[in-house]
Amino acid sequence: MSDTNGWATPGGPPPQQQPYGWSPPPQPRWNPDGYGRPGVIPLRPLNVGEILDGAFNTVRRNPAVMLGVSLVVVLITQFVGYVVSLPLLDDLNRATEASNRVLTEQQALDMAVDLLGSSAQVAVITGLVTALGSSFLDGFLTVVVGKAILGRKPTFGEALKEATPRLLPLLGMTLLYTLMIFVGLLLCIVPGVYLAVVFGLATPALVLEKAGIGTAFKRSSLLVRNAFWRVLGVLLLAIVISWVINQVVSLPFSLAGDFNGFTSMFSGEVPEYTAWGLALTTLGTVIAATFTAPFSAGVRALVYIDQRMRKEGMDLQLARAAAAPVGPPAGSTDPTPPSGIPMGQAAEPEETPKPLGAIEAAEREKATEAGQTPEEGKPQQDPEPPRPS
Repeated sequence: MSDTNGWATPGGPPPQQQPYGWSPPPQPRWNPDGYGRPGVIPLRPLNVGEILDGAFNTVRRNPAVMLGVSLVVVLITQFVGYVVSLPLLDDLNRATEASNRVLTEQQALDMAVDLLGSSAQVAVITGLVTALGSSFLDGFLTVVVGKAILGRKPTFGEALKEATPRLLPLLGMTLLYTLMIFVGLLLCIVPGVYLAVVFGLATPALVLEKAGIGTAFKRSSLLVRNAFWRVLGVLLLAIVISWVINQVVSLPFSLAGDFNGFTSMFSGEVPEYTAWGLALTTLGTVIAATFTAPFSAGVRALVYIDQRMRKEGMDLQLARAAAAPVGPPAGSTDPTPPSGIPMGQAAEPEETPKPLGAIEAAEREKATEAGQTPEEGKPQQDPEPPRPS
């Protein structure tokens, strides 16, 4: 009997008795990690769970660098927001007190104008400070994620050295990206969501590929093309997870900071906004954002890497970069940046050797029965040059 036990391929030749002493050629094995797993993700196209798990693993493997820098940046931006928001408390208290009094039309208009003016001033200042802090933080954290994919743990100085030259381009791109989304949301919301997804991978492209602002936007749109709903789903899921974490962490601080407002719901008294309450609310935001900012940056960077592995065969390039020395030798022209992420279009992955088909197997069997080795029955050919490693 044959070794197949009757399980022949449908439509193929019937199973035959193999000659004594002959073993079939080895079959290529499937590796669940693709080209390996040097860092936080396997080097192959990722599923949603692996992207989220990779973001969490990056934070766990680099807690001092990611959480420490995130805490400092968020603390500075929130402190500035707290200071500029203090004058707004008086306007809010006057507005709440006036809600129990009868006002003339002119008084109500003046109070509304004052409140809107103070709120706009606070929003502009805090928005600019937040954009600056977010630009630096996104660039810094993206560098750390890029190195974590290759199994490397950068120090604060290494990540800062690579992220600092990208700060001004990141700031300009962040302001332009925010403006486009804001205008798009005003136009029936849908254009804003579309632009947020299409250009959502511009930050990793700008940092890891050392691209300009226009090139980063173009690269993001090319990577998202034909994968819009997948990218939208992953980014939206990351936003939901960040929102849940933010609510769980900051809710106790918000309730404690707005204690008077919370109790006034049952007593009927007018709530009072205080500097102490604002400070507690700000503290809760700082703690929550310290954890959610690295996670969000990690998800965006990993979605970018995933799309490049799917479209450009970047998994092979990453495997080579992970096996290469940490830094290129002196005088090297290797285009790989310090992060280890290859820039631009990646080369097509090499084809893996295919198993022998039915025709090749029959020729090998005929040559064996004739007393020849498979190589004797074939014309001599020039030896194949060695493949590059």
